[in-house]
Amino acid sequence: MSTAKGQVKDTVEESSRYKDWAIWCLSGTLLSFSAFFHLLFDGAAQLLIFGGQISLLLSGCLAAFMTSQGGRARVFLVQSFREIKKISWPTRKETVVATLVVVFIVVLVSLLIWLIDSIYLLLISGILK
Repeated sequence: MSTAKGQVKDTVEESSRYKDWAIWCLSGTLLSFSAFFHLLFDGAAQLLIFGGQISLLLSGCLAAFMTSQGGRARVFLVQSFREIKKISWPTRKETVVATLVVVFIVVLVSLLIWLIDSIYLLLISGILK
């Protein structure tokens, strides 16, 4: 009895694998075609070419999301967006203060490097004379 269930499971996994392979081929074909779409319709209006490329690109991505790997990627993206919503973003005032601190430190370090460079220039020019 268990061997029959195992054979059915193997058959389902194998057909799913072939289905995924076929969908990946379709997706790759659509994505490749979208990349070279402008070469096929050289004389057409740019807006139509752009629209065709975008529709082929979206169709290829949608086809890729229909595979088992695409399903896992879809779950990952949904979870990522949920995590992004949980982020505590800084206020405008905190961002301005942090930016000013960074600018101040950059100017300070630049002046320090310029001072050290000037000292080395004087020392080396004194040695070479």
